[in-house]
Amino acid sequence: MNELKCKECGAALVQGATECPSCGCPIEEVKIECAAPTKTQTAKKKVNVISILPLLLGIVIIVMGITVMNKGVSIDTYSAKHYDADYAAFGGDFCTEIYGVTDMIVDELNDINSGVEVLSESMATMASVIYYSTGMIIIALGLGVVAVSCNHIKKENA
Repeated sequence: MNELKCKECGAALVQGATECPSCGCPIEEVKIECAAPTKTQTAKKKVNVISILPLLLGIVIIVMGITVMNKGVSIDTYSAKHYDADYAAFGGDFCTEIYGVTDMIVDELNDINSGVEVLSESMATMASVIYYSTGMIIIALGLGVVAVSCNHIKKENA
């Protein structure tokens, strides 16, 4: 406990005295307040670790979405081959009708090959679109998790 002393002579004072017993100096009443800290003084802004985990999870989800969105498609596209039926390959005495039918079959094969090539390129483009769209959805999900987590942390500290 703190001992009270006279301001003039420094003599020890008795509690409740109105003047110094040594020098007679009047003593002002000293009020000692032991102020209990208020709730706002003691409560440091603490962040609950459980509230931070969803925030980190949201950030991880966003990174995953960016990775998926930027994923390159490694689909090999089909390159059409061109077939040719040369009249001279059949020989001069070979039946002209057989050559005509063979030439028609070769034209159909070329058309089919061209169609397969276009279909192959379309599938590669579609895969890129799917990756990009899926990545954007994952990023949106991650942003939602981060927003909800930040809102929860803000309410906790309010």
